[in-house]
Amino acid sequence: VAAKFRALFNLAILFIHCRAHALQLAVISAADSIPDICKRLSTLKSLVNFINRSSVRLTLFEDIQSIFRNNHIKLIQPGDTRWLSNSLAVRSVVHSYQSLLATLENIYNENNEDSAEALGLYN
Repeated sequence: VAAKFRALFNLAILFIHCRAHALQLAVISAADSIPDICKRLSTLKSLVNFINRSSVRLTLFEDIQSIFRNNHIKLIQPGDTRWLSNSLAVRSVVHSYQSLLATLENIYNENNEDSAEALGLYN
């Protein structure tokens, strides 16, 4: 928004972030400086990408959710700039954890090109 205002009106225009956005930036900066959080978010992104980037794996995940009689939970991609998206992504994994583990185990047991990645995410 600030860049659009500067482009339209004046380069010297002062822009002050709202408190929520300022807090968001502070949380992201703090999280980026903690290696354990960075590692966990990286694993979360890898897990969500692994399932979501293949229609076959996604269908398997949805079928397994049905077997476990879970609500169909969509895995949320964590974002780099919005801490709330990370929270939603973690919740989606927590609520579908049993189904995710079963999906990864199933993919691993198929002994195909995805097996090694599935095993790595399972562990």
